[in-house]
Amino acid sequence: FGVIYADPPWEYGNPFCSPRLKAEQRYPTMSLPKIIEMRAEVDELCLDECVLFLWTTNAFLVKGLQVLSSWGFDYHSSIIWDKPGNANEGTYTRVKHEILLIGNRGKVYPVWKPHSVANWKKSLHSQKPGEFYTMIEKMFPDCAKVELFARNTRPKWTSWGNQAEVQNA
Repeated sequence: FGVIYADPPWEYGNPFCSPRLKAEQRYPTMSLPKIIEMRAEVDELCLDECVLFLWTTNAFLVKGLQVLSSWGFDYHSSIIWDKPGNANEGTYTRVKHEILLIGNRGKVYPVWKPHSVANWKKSLHSQKPGEFYTMIEKMFPDCAKVELFARNTRPKWTSWGNQAEVQNA
């Protein structure tokens, strides 16, 4: 694949977070070492020239950059998803955004460049707007694409994740 899109199920383990808000209450999560250990699987999936779009949160920014690097990608840019509406509980701030890290292996460049801030409505917990798929397709129209930790399927994409069939059923 020339494009990998991943939204890891980060294990927060935040004792200050309300139990009803914990990711662990909604889906199986993975520890940082387990996500990093996926390097071999990522290596099998990607071409020598590949771009990675990796979701992280404000609280996990450093861990997201660590995963990106551990998976063999060089960080190049990010897109901020500014979520309209109510903010989520954060430890120090009321959080209204998520971060889409962009890294690459080799020389791979988009044919179109989006703005660095996207303002699209949120829906279910942790589910990303479909506009991000469209954006990636416009940036890299000729690349084969795979989504890791997928919650649904999309035409012309390969979906890998334990929720892909459930959401699509």
